[in-house]
Amino acid sequence: MLTFAAAMSVAYSAQAQSERAKTTVDYTVRVNDTLYDLSAYYLTDIGSWTILKKLNRVSDPKHLQPDSTLHIPLALLKQSLLAARAIAVSGTVERTSGPGPFLPLSFDAALIEGDKVCTGPNSFATIQLSDGSHVTLHANTTILIKHLRATVLTGVVDRQFELKQGEVETKVTPLKPQDRYNIISPSLIAGVRGTEFRVVYGDNVGVGNTTVEVLEGKVAAQGPDAPPVLVPQQFGVISDSAGNVSAPIQMLPAPSLTEPGRVQDGLQIVFEIAAMPETRAYRAAIATDAGFLHIVNEARVEGPRAIFDDMPSGNYFVRLSAIDSHGIEGLSQIYSFRRARLSEASAAAARTANFEFRWTEDAHAGAGAQRTYHFVLATDLQLHDPVLDQTALTGTRLVLSDLKPGKYFWSVAAALSPSNNESREKPASIRSFTVGQ
Repeated sequence: MLTFAAAMSVAYSAQAQSERAKTTVDYTVRVNDTLYDLSAYYLTDIGSWTILKKLNRVSDPKHLQPDSTLHIPLALLKQSLLAARAIAVSGTVERTSGPGPFLPLSFDAALIEGDKVCTGPNSFATIQLSDGSHVTLHANTTILIKHLRATVLTGVVDRQFELKQGEVETKVTPLKPQDRYNIISPSLIAGVRGTEFRVVYGDNVGVGNTTVEVLEGKVAAQGPDAPPVLVPQQFGVISDSAGNVSAPIQMLPAPSLTEPGRVQDGLQIVFEIAAMPETRAYRAAIATDAGFLHIVNEARVEGPRAIFDDMPSGNYFVRLSAIDSHGIEGLSQIYSFRRARLSEASAAAARTANFEFRWTEDAHAGAGAQRTYHFVLATDLQLHDPVLDQTALTGTRLVLSDLKPGKYFWSVAAALSPSNNESREKPASIRSFTVGQ
């Protein structure tokens, strides 16, 4: 039986180990490792080997015992900057690095930590991160890429975006336990592990207020001086300017079109929406692709009718959602529609309905392997009855023609082909859209 003093010693030792685990990382020594080499590879300051020597009670920094464990302070670890790139730009979108002037953001432009991106009226941009996550900026939005880095030794990734004004929607690839992905407004921090959600800050939800709306997964929403509120899928929260976060509020169901098969051949593009109760406003967004990576127009209207100015002929997608009395946007429904400007020579081409599908590229998925994609389009949610099941796609875009009227479900998975020919796939979300008649 332990004496009281021995029991207290064991408890203290366990507590010390727990506290150390929060501030250090364990490294298993390999053959020929030295403190000098480890400091050069993994630490910000090569001279910090002296700290490792003292902390780990190393007698000879040039001769370390293989398979022994070193405790390395997290604060000393070297970090590398990650890159992002713009995979869709529409309208007036500008970026600046540090104190430099704002310049136009072009398609495929690289972005790094410290860059600021601004969209103008009716302008949009989608930024892809290295793991396939992406952030879409809606109109009149400004974000700062505050952190975009990885720790060299551990591979832990830290990504933080400051939302200065406007709205972003983001889809986050599942993260490792210690990774961080935050979107920060002046009144709230939204943190995730892998999910799809929107954050709005500014005029549309009240001056100084922030809303968070979760479409998939869970989000932790936290004010400056309060515990986090866990927001489940299909719920939203609103915080005031002081950072007080509401209880989760269930999002409104998706509205529907009254004429889903209407060909938009007039001077304006008009969508008649089936009116819904408890709705303050409606929102209609138009994109060239079914995944809404490339948004080209949107409107927020008080009544169930959305009108857009003229657009070129072609096939597009419209996404409809309803906004409740709190300012929280609800679930959405997507329809394809055809724009046919019959006065143009391109009218014949407009009669051929081409449906574009785009997805993001996961630069990490194919490390040491050939990276391809598996695309499935079906008429059932479980994808049991595929209209198209195509493997070994090497790009991030696919165009299909003349789909029959009905509701479709689609998914794209990153397929890994290791050298041993055993195929694996990363889990993928299932999306849907309706072709009207």
